[in-house]
Formats: sequence, C-alpha cells, structure tokens
Amino acid sequence: MPDVKGIPLDAPLYHGGKNRGSAFLGCQAINLMFSVGHEANCLLPKELAPAANPAIAIVGVASYRSSTVGPYLECYSGIQVRDPDGETGYYIPYIYVTVNDAALASGREVLGAPKKLAHIRLIREGGLIQGTLERPKGKRLLTLTAQPDERMSSDSRQIYSARTNFYSVRQLPPIIESGKELWLILGDAA
Repeated sequence: MPDVKGIPLDAPLYHGGKNRGSAFLGCQAINLMFSVGHEANCLLPKELAPAANPAIAIVGVASYRSSTVGPYLECYSGIQVRDPDGETGYYIPYIYVTVNDAALASGREVLGAPKKLAHIRLIREGGLIQGTLERPKGKRLLTLTAQPDERMSSDSRQIYSARTNFYSVRQLPPIIESGKELWLILGDAA
C-alpha cells in the first residue's frame, strides 16, 4: 500500500511519498531570473518576505524525460523569500504541468504545489532554446527564448539543491460536521 495520503487506496496515480524521494533524469530547462518591484508582495503569504530588495523572481520551463512519476514538462514561477526563521527559499505561486496525472497529483498531494494542467513546449533549434506555456491551447501566456553561451554557475544551481526550501500555500475545502463548517488551516515548507 502506498505511503501517501489523500488518494484512493485501490487506485493510486503514483507510488511514492516524501520519504521515498524523487528522481529526475535527462532534465533540460530554460530559466529566467529577474528583479521585480513591490507588486510581488501581493502574491506572498504574510509569513514570507522577499529575500532581497528588489525581490528576485524566477520563471522557467523544464522537460523531465524520466522521473519517478514518468515523463512530463513543467512551467514554474517563484519569488525568492525569507521565512520567519530567517531561512531562504522560493515561494511558488504558479506551476503548470503537461498532461501527466501522476505529476499533477503527486505535486499537489505530497508537496502541496499549486499545479495545474497546461500545454508546454521546450524546443532547441540551432543555438536557441525556447520554452512556451499555453492555457488553454492556443492562448500563449509565456515565451522564454535564450541562446546559452556558458555553463550555469554554481550559485545559479543552488535553486536545484536538495536543501532549497520551496513554499506554497495549501487550501483545504471546508469539512462539514453535523451541519457546521469546520476549517482546517495548514502550512508547510516543501
């Protein structure tokens, strides 16, 4: 029986959980890091503050050719933040995946990631790499294009470290008990 909460016992979409870990092999990605103004603050939960002034944001498109939940593409965005304990990480307000129910469900159920389905492409042509996000198909929301001319620095690779904190907000539906609504509020750093 899988050690994951919130899925049917007889029909899991994936086999795993926080204690089993994840593997992503053959990953290709394009990322853009940039500074943003105070408008980013409206996206942050009150417990988190931008780690820099001006705030640093990231947006990217990644292709996971092989992972513990199968192959899929992902488009993510984040803001570098500091939590109440002074730890830094990335608050992830939006994340999209291609049609892979295991990638969608495992991210939402295990990590609390705000994953939604979208049409994502990552192509390499000549020296250019381009990532796109459409939702719905035909409605372009994002295009990233780059011509890499050097390897990623060790400082930039820090976002992919196993020690990087990723934060998201989990919102659970109301629980009805004897005609009364009970609200359960949870917070968790993924």
